[in-house]
Amino acid sequence: MPAKVEACVSSMMGKWRKDPKSRPKPMMKDGKPQDMEGQAWAICQASMKAEQEIEAVMLEGVGPVILGIAATNRPHLPLPPMSIVELTPPTTGGASTPGTTKRYARVPFLRQGIYSHPQHGNLVFNDQTMRRMLDNHRAKVNHHGVSLDVRHKPELGALAWFNDAGWIQEEDDPEYGKLLVGYGPVERPETEEIIGKGVYKYASVEFHPNYESNIVDKLSADDLRAVNLEELLQEVNMEFPVKNEDGTVLLSADQFTEYEALKVKVTDLEAKIKPPEPELPEHVRVLLERQDQEMKALKRGMLASRVEAAVVKAKAYRDANGCGHAPVLLEWATNVMQGRPVGEGEAVIKLEGNSDGAFVEYVNRAVARLLETLPGQMPMGNRTEWDDVRLETPEMTKEDFKSFWKAGG
Repeated sequence: MPAKVEACVSSMMGKWRKDPKSRPKPMMKDGKPQDMEGQAWAICQASMKAEQEIEAVMLEGVGPVILGIAATNRPHLPLPPMSIVELTPPTTGGASTPGTTKRYARVPFLRQGIYSHPQHGNLVFNDQTMRRMLDNHRAKVNHHGVSLDVRHKPELGALAWFNDAGWIQEEDDPEYGKLLVGYGPVERPETEEIIGKGVYKYASVEFHPNYESNIVDKLSADDLRAVNLEELLQEVNMEFPVKNEDGTVLLSADQFTEYEALKVKVTDLEAKIKPPEPELPEHVRVLLERQDQEMKALKRGMLASRVEAAVVKAKAYRDANGCGHAPVLLEWATNVMQGRPVGEGEAVIKLEGNSDGAFVEYVNRAVARLLETLPGQMPMGNRTEWDDVRLETPEMTKEDFKSFWKAGG
């Protein structure tokens, strides 16, 4: 029995002994229930096989590639929190410069295990897959680099970068097991604020389980200058006959030409057999037009009735002093509520069209006209120089003050 399967069996049996209810119902074999060890071995063996199949898929081609890391408060996996640490910067050869330190954002973003993904199903992160992720990161398979952003929104800017002056490495944690941890130099005050003061506490990784670059081929400047349009068209054009790997002809030039001609014929036939719009009998068309006109007239009548009721109520209104609304206000309100012209002659204001912009323009101009023509609603009085004078001498009366100015001071 492989060591990994043996460890799984031992752990599972220990769990079942502590909690017998956690053991699934055993399968029957030869009329007898399967023994505990055999059942545990079968489950572990199936689990390991599934893990190996998932791992094989993730390790196809380039394999998993880290695309970015995001600061969040709801990570998908239990992880240690981010922090700001003081470290000696490593040099290219792995050695450090003595006596110098720098502040780094320490960002744990992934741990070993098997996890469910809504798009890709179960994903295996073991020694091999995590090592492949590190190798791809160091090889710069992801051409834009890996940054720490806020809530997977890189367009808002990076809090730290894990390329060049930063790095990603494996670490063992007594509580969380093997981790992937990024170290990025702190170069923005926002990084200190967000991580140092705990605005965002955890990190979440964004990765592709089997990455493929969009770059088809890398051309030098000379290569690009040498390519012309005619050559590009020749590359795109299909070569006939199209053959299978064993030499079987799948599509000849004549077959392709016939196919294109048939497509044109089908399009023409579809246009011809499309049923025309039905023409209504004359008496039906006239009846529908009459009903439409009657409906519009009914709506205008309903609007006029509501306006008339509002105006009658406004005419009967009296305030505490027994004052009602001015006639010019009542006339203005009647016209505006029905969208009628306001004013006379060249200065008349009309509702031009049915759009929202036309209605807003009409109301703005009508209100401006109202403010220009509406009579005063409350007495304001006439201010004099005396209203702005503050007497500093209490014994000096108002009449004494006026006499003083008439006498010339």
